[in-house]
Amino acid sequence: MPGEAARLPWFISEPVSIVNDFLTALALVFVIEGLLYAVAPGAMQDMAQKASQMPAAALRRYGLMAACIGVAAVALIRA
Repeated sequence: MPGEAARLPWFISEPVSIVNDFLTALALVFVIEGLLYAVAPGAMQDMAQKASQMPAAALRRYGLMAACIGVAAVALIRA
């Protein structure tokens, strides 16, 4: 309706907030991954070698599962 404020989806608190949240999440990915490489470089190399030997379908499945868990965690945190 004219003059009525548009309702935002449940997961967006403010229009600009989603950009800030995304950039913060991306920065945290770099922090966590950087710490893993700094603390356990040998383990990260072993993991990368094992991942390169896995079938693409398995990597795709694990990646999709991780993404679903992440979306569910965000939904629970934001609720």
